[in-house]
Amino acid sequence: MSAEENKELVRRFVEEFWNEGNAAAADELMAPDAEIHMPTGELVDLDGLKDFAGAFRQAFPDWHSTFEELIAEGDRVAERWTGRG
Repeated sequence: MSAEENKELVRRFVEEFWNEGNAAAADELMAPDAEIHMPTGELVDLDGLKDFAGAFRQAFPDWHSTFEELIAEGDRVAERWTGRG
């Protein structure tokens, strides 16, 4: 995938998974064997991420993440965002 395609994948993931609360988006947009590194340092799988997101959305049901900057190089994408909830 090109850098622009990777950025679009991240945009879609944030919008569908985090902003809309669509947990199935993780299954569609992430590799089944993805390693997700949580801010706590914990390593979780897709089910762990979906569990976290469900609890997060219960605490912040109106959560919305806004892109401030998206930078891509090769197969890596960095996102700077503002979250409100």
